This record gives sequence, structure tokens and C-alpha cells, in this order.
Amino acid sequence: MIHRDDLRHALAIQQRLLRMVPLLSAIGSRIAGLGEAERLALRPSLATARAHLDAGTEPPPDLADAVRSLPLDASDARAWQQLIHDALADMLTEMLTLWSEVSRIEAALSGKAKLAPALARTVSETRAFPLNPDIDHAARIAAGILVTYALLCGLWYATGWHQGANAVLFSTIALAFFGGGDEPGRAIGMFARFALLATLLAGILCYGLLPLAADFATFAMMMGLFMLPLGVWAAVSPMATLLLAFGLSNINLQGHYSPPDFGTFVEASVASMLGIFTAILGAGLFRTWGVQHQLQRVLRIEAREIARLSRSPSRRLRDSYVQRALDRISVVTARLAAAGQIERSAGLLIRLRVGANVADLRSMGNALPADGRQATDRVLDQLRSEFDKPQPSSRLLALIDEALDALWPGDGSPGARPDRAIHALAGLRIALFERAPAWVPAT
Repeated sequence: MIHRDDLRHALAIQQRLLRMVPLLSAIGSRIAGLGEAERLALRPSLATARAHLDAGTEPPPDLADAVRSLPLDASDARAWQQLIHDALADMLTEMLTLWSEVSRIEAALSGKAKLAPALARTVSETRAFPLNPDIDHAARIAAGILVTYALLCGLWYATGWHQGANAVLFSTIALAFFGGGDEPGRAIGMFARFALLATLLAGILCYGLLPLAADFATFAMMMGLFMLPLGVWAAVSPMATLLLAFGLSNINLQGHYSPPDFGTFVEASVASMLGIFTAILGAGLFRTWGVQHQLQRVLRIEAREIARLSRSPSRRLRDSYVQRALDRISVVTARLAAAGQIERSAGLLIRLRVGANVADLRSMGNALPADGRQATDRVLDQLRSEFDKPQPSSRLLALIDEALDALWPGDGSPGARPDRAIHALAGLRIALFERAPAWVPAT
């Protein structure tokens, strides 16, 4: 049994690692947007960060200052460059701090060290994030099951067919095992092919091989002819176990072998296949299959959750969203990789960064001056209205720039502006308008 303190330590590690994922993505996007001179000047700082990352120690005090002091161009884009440098410095510091906490918590979990009081208190307050039910997905699966069950039970009741129960049973088995997947029709269709093959092999066993058995030796020989090849096949295809189950379930062994009437066997097999193919019909009535549909479904869920983040500021809600978003990304990426469309997963990480920036922006709303709060509210309102559009509009870009103007002081001095809100706006701008010209403060 896992001790409660060990579980809290594991959850604390997990939650910090999850917080690092959007950080790493944002750091990569900002480094990719730097000029050649800036990248050369950044190399020593990245080497220092790598050394502290390998050692699992906290970032040195001068790392952030070195990144903030990267060279600037003699152009109107100086303010945007400085903003990128400031955000990059804060992100590198936060990432190294999170990783050092992960290392210390891991050492405490293995009994090699004790946590500092402040970190120990934070770990003791760690709680698991709740999992939001996917009601739409569950309702569609339930509707398919209901229709399948109603059709077969109605047929059974209307005809009095004594094999009707067999059809209901196999439809239930097919939907229970394969109905909740991304492509239930394909999975149940494979199940149907194996079931048909199993029925043919069961007929050969019951009416061809076993009637030749006169004693135990010949019985063992006949069973070996049936089971050994299937056992070898089952080593590479788990579905081959189905063939064994089908074949052996039709054996009626008493004092002597007495197979059922061949007509009964055929009728039971027809009922089984009818149940399986009716399950395919029920699974397809309320759902669209394929990787493209799953990707669109994930994007719709992302849009709803980001819209919720734009209204309800909460650090825990933000971290919970990141966890669920990463779960969805991992699932969809596996599907995209199987379909040869792995490059599309990059868009999901961009969505994740958008959601994290929206949460940060909303959580800072009450601390902003009135004009800055109104400007950021307009950005969030416009963003909510554009979630379903394939590309963000130029109107949204203009509103982000207006919000940056409202929050950026005339002298641009560090510490004289709400850095976190400005960094969130810059993160939105980079994620949604990567190729847009640099922002220039209004004069």
C-alpha cells in the first residue's frame, strides 16, 4: 500500500513536471525568434542553465540579469526585443526553480534528504487534480449501446427466436470491449472477422476432428491439432485467443463426445455474427470515426476549457487545465503518428500555450490599472469569439497590441510595469501571430 506522504511527493513531482511543459515550449519559441547576435550572446547563459539543470540546483542570481542584458537592435523593435528578453529570463529562472524542486522532492521521496520547511509545507498541501467527465463522448457511446440493445431485443421479442439471446450477448461483448475507442467500427469489424474465422475452425473441430477421437490418446491428438497452431499464433496476435475461446466453447464433453445438431450450431453462429454487425451499426449512428474527427473533438474541448479559463482565474484551474491538455495531446499525438500526421501535434502545443497565457492574463486582471484591465478584457472577449475560426483575425492582433500599449510605460523601465500580464500578452501574440511584425509601442 502506498503511504499518503509518498503519494503527495509523487503528485508534487508530477505537477511541477507538467508546469514545465508549456514553459519549455514557450522558451523554445522565444529563442527561435531571436536574431543571430542575440543567440550568440545567449549561449553562455544557456550553458549555465544546462549545468544547473544537470545538477538539479536553483538558478544563479545573475542568470536572469545576463539574459535581460542581451543586445538590442537600433530600431523601433527594441521594446519588443527587451520584452522577449525579460520573459525569457523569467521563464528560464522559473524552469530551473521547478526542476530543482523536483530534484529535492525526489531525494526526499527516496529517503536521501529532507525538504526545507517551506517546500515541505507546499508538498503537504498538494492534491490530485479532478478528472472532468467527457459527457458528450459518454452520451454518444450510451446512445449507440441503447439502439443496438433495443434493435436486437425487439427482434428477439417479435420473432421468439431462441437464438436471440445469443445475438444480444455478442453485441454486448463487442460494444463493451471496442465501443469506446476512436474507431469502434474498425475494431468491431476486426472482431467480426476473427469471430467468423473462429466459427469455421470450431465447426472443423466439433464436426471434423473430435468425432474421430475413440480414446484419450486420439482425443489429445485431435485437440493438439487444433490448439497448438492457435497457441503459436496467439504469441503474435492476442485476438487468436478468441479463436480458442470460440472453438472450445462449442464442445459438449460428457461421458462421450456428443456435439449439438449441426443446424443448431449454424443458427447460433448466425446469431453471433448478427449481434456483432448490429453493434457496428449502433456504434456508427452517433459518432464519426477517424483521426481527423478525434483531432477536431480535442480542439473543441480545448476551446471550451480556454474559454472557461478566460472567465475564472485560478492557479489550480490553470494547472488542472495543463494536466488535462497534456493528456489529450499525448493521446491524439499517438493517433496522428499512426496516421503519418505527427506534424499536426505542434498545433496542440500552441493551443496549450494559449490556454496557459489566457489563465495568467485573467489571474492578473484585478491587479491591473483600469485602462489595462479593460484592454485585456477586450482581448479575452475577442479571443473567445474566435476559438472556432481556423485563423485568428487581425482584429485580435490589434487588440493585443493595444493592451501592450496600455500596460507598457513610456520609459519602459523594468519593474515599472506589470511584467506577468505583459508577458502573457506577448505569449499570446507569439503563439497566435508568430510571423507578425514586432510590436512597436505607441508614441
